[in-house]
Amino acid sequence: MVRFRETLASDNLVLPEAQFQTLAQTRPLRNDLEHGRTLTAPQFDLVESAIAIMNFVLVTVITERGSDAGPGTVSGSFVP
Repeated sequence: MVRFRETLASDNLVLPEAQFQTLAQTRPLRNDLEHGRTLTAPQFDLVESAIAIMNFVLVTVITERGSDAGPGTVSGSFVP
């Protein structure tokens, strides 16, 4: 998660700590899926929130990198 935080910082994107915690909670699910381990049923709300956070990050970074105005500091939060 350190590299992810560094990458966000290089794009001037700040997320609340609670959103990092949500992503951290889904990390074991991703790892189990990636490595072919048996999956437990994830909490739907947790996965939905993590997807919403990543959508926000992707759209923000793409928008900022493609902006003619240049990069700016983006701080945000949202409620999925």
